Amino acid sequence: MSAVQSLLAALRQDGVRLWLEGGELRYQAPRGAMTQERLAQLRARKAELVDFLRQAAGAQAAPLVAARPRPEHLPLSYAQERLWLLDRLENLGTAYHIATGLRLTGHFDDHAFERALEEIVRRHEALRTRFAAGQDTVAQVIDAPGGFVSQRQDLSPLGEAERGQAVLARAGAFVRQRFDLAQGPLFRVLLLRLAPEEHIVVVVMHHIVSDGWSVGVLIRELGALYTAYAQGRESPLPELPVQYADYALWQRDWLRGEALERQSPTGSSGSRAHRPRGAAAGPSAPARAELPGASVSSPARR
Repeated sequence: MSAVQSLLAALRQDGVRLWLEGGELRYQAPRGAMTQERLAQLRARKAELVDFLRQAAGAQAAPLVAARPRPEHLPLSYAQERLWLLDRLENLGTAYHIATGLRLTGHFDDHAFERALEEIVRRHEALRTRFAAGQDTVAQVIDAPGGFVSQRQDLSPLGEAERGQAVLARAGAFVRQRFDLAQGPLFRVLLLRLAPEEHIVVVVMHHIVSDGWSVGVLIRELGALYTAYAQGRESPLPELPVQYADYALWQRDWLRGEALERQSPTGSSGSRAHRPRGAAAGPSAPARAELPGASVSSPARR
């Protein structure tokens, strides 16, 4: 491995992504990842990095992800495979739980809310996917849509001080509840009723079917669907052209042999550029989601 490849591998390990934009070197990094030492390394090898990335970009462009026929054995993406193995081999607890909370105040249309959740689960296959292990392999199993319901707890009989404590306790227990990757579901919702016009929604997903970016997608879709159903309209959202399973099939087909070798030094950025953005797909969730007749506070992300 060359010095440039070693540097790229180390940057990838720290979550740093490099790319070329108009011939200039650009990077995206988690907070604190780009130390002064790292920046000095980039400056010292900038010309080599630019040349390497130009060659990698020109070697073979990745085909776009498209809907594909589903084989009997539906493989996992490489990222899903890693998370599945970690879940099997280590006691991870809630390390890979993605949770968010919404406080709703004002008129609440229970039927529109439940219908919106069911439609989100129907639209996004990843939210009804589980992972079945065979003797030597593991496969994605996408369950049929229908039947999703949120869990409900009524805290309205409690006093105000007791309600606050109960919200923290119930929401915390809900988030900490372990997922069974083989049995599913890997997406669940808890609705806490504090008063007739005050509710808290807690959403929890396993990282194997979602990521932080997808929290924003879910909140936007929940707002759009709730609004439509509360007003007696049908869903305004177009059908998704591809699902995450299509991405997994694309990744397995394309990242083989020479293509896999070409991608490995620069990490997954080449494949991620074509990854379908849906409820299984990073930026943060929006600060507000609008539901008619209700004000919604900022979501609390875990």
